[in-house]
Amino acid sequence: MFNLRVPRRDFLTGVIAFGTIAAAPALLLAQASSRRIDVHYHPITPEWIAEDAVQKTLGPVLGKAKEWTPARAIEEMDRNEVETAVCSVSNPGISFGDVEQGRRLARACNEYAARLARDNPGRFASFAALPLPDIDGSIGELTYALDTLHAEGVGLFSSYGDKWLADPAFAPVFQELNRRKAVVYVHPTAPSCCRNLQPGIPAVLLEYPIDTSRAILQWIVSKSAALYPDVRLIFSHAGGLITAGIGRMQILSESLPAMRLPTDFSAEIAKLYYEISSSADVRTMAALRSYVPTSHILLGTDSPLIGSMAPNIEQLQKLRLSKSDLTAIERGNAVSLMPRLRVLR
Repeated sequence: MFNLRVPRRDFLTGVIAFGTIAAAPALLLAQASSRRIDVHYHPITPEWIAEDAVQKTLGPVLGKAKEWTPARAIEEMDRNEVETAVCSVSNPGISFGDVEQGRRLARACNEYAARLARDNPGRFASFAALPLPDIDGSIGELTYALDTLHAEGVGLFSSYGDKWLADPAFAPVFQELNRRKAVVYVHPTAPSCCRNLQPGIPAVLLEYPIDTSRAILQWIVSKSAALYPDVRLIFSHAGGLITAGIGRMQILSESLPAMRLPTDFSAEIAKLYYEISSSADVRTMAALRSYVPTSHILLGTDSPLIGSMAPNIEQLQKLRLSKSDLTAIERGNAVSLMPRLRVLR
């Protein structure tokens, strides 16, 4: 039995040295970091959840969503040593074909997130919702959200209808985001082509990670990184399936000129940022870290819709990362991207 009176630093050193991380997840949750930042968090805005399209999409988790309150959220954060949750809108987003409705929902979600942050200093921040594919509305809303509400960045989806983020149609929005050196969090979705393809296999299982991979591949192949060098993109779920396919894509690129990838493809993958909700297992993280520096990996939990924050955080502890790498992923990298998170309280 451990002597809990030993100094905290010595205790952690002993735990790591004897390889007991996998055996003591609850203890590690309290010991590894008391100031975690969760960059993938979905508060439940009342105006948003009242929409029929939202209720239909949430389906089996609708009841859980309706039970969400700021007080319960903070209790969950405290249990898991999460200091700040960076809020964003989940699927199905806010754009359902009516331009005015999209603008109204974007404003409602952004002002609600701003109130959460104002009423609970240090506990919440936000990635602003934009009503894409409405270009004028999106530029107007990002201006309001960043300048007036002081959002930490914007939250987008991997695709809109049949267009992914690097599509020229979205260039005016990305030009403004680049001018502002904005952080852009990218949440997966299923494109119009690929919803309900197979009975019994919901889009969240396969289409979401595939769509994230499409968005990343198009961003790099289209040279969007060169067009918008000051936009910092955070992709969800360890980049979907992109790291699993890099080797194959490079082999095909070398063999077939028509499929030629940029020569700096791997380097461009490494420049992007990745949060790791539902992806902190040993194999997924090994693939991600083989291409991406630790400094570009961030903690996310996808709570509350996916459930408790605890499983994802516990998975991360079991990787036996160095203390410096764990601290970077759980907090430091987010602060480097969004320095105001350091001083929100």
